[in-house]
Amino acid sequence: MDLAVKLFGDHVRDFKYFGFADAELHGIALVIARSGWSKQGGFEMYLMDSARGIELWDIVKDAGAEFDIGPGAPNDTERLESGLISYGADMRVQTHPATPFEVGFGPLISFEHDFVGRSALQAAAKTGPVRTLIGVVIDGTPTPPGHPVPLQLDGQNVGYVSEFAFSKRLGKTIGIGLIRSDLASTSDTLALVLPTGTHAATLAETPFV
Repeated sequence: MDLAVKLFGDHVRDFKYFGFADAELHGIALVIARSGWSKQGGFEMYLMDSARGIELWDIVKDAGAEFDIGPGAPNDTERLESGLISYGADMRVQTHPATPFEVGFGPLISFEHDFVGRSALQAAAKTGPVRTLIGVVIDGTPTPPGHPVPLQLDGQNVGYVSEFAFSKRLGKTIGIGLIRSDLASTSDTLALVLPTGTHAATLAETPFV
């Protein structure tokens, strides 16, 4: 937050989570958004001119020196802890499609205007979500395979876990995925089916942290 205020001014403190606005930094056109792949509510800068990427990097690096910032990468464990949805991981169009209603985005859908997919979403809204987004706690410390894995109850596929990781903060393996809506509050022990074997899993509320 302090670095964003230094670069863009105090008004960014008023940004709501996932709020965004056009901005300019040293003549570089940007869109600044209070978003990020973690639960920390960071800021992202969307560059409008890719030719000025190195220039922007240097400006931010220099301004952030007093805060001891450094380069990093998306933190998958933090995004799981906070229950953030990743489009590419949790709802892959080709292999694991999901509707916005299934992942909890229903309140964000408006049918006021026409758009591609409107009729399909209207139909999905009438029938209600077939599956529900859930958190899971998984026994042991299995290695994530890098793709969604089946979630079973009594040997039958009832959903999938899209991604999981061991949380050092919580001391356990956590994940998120989709399960049949009628089972979203089950207390039964589920089974996560991995290439290396089967691990017991129990439902958990999100966010974990």
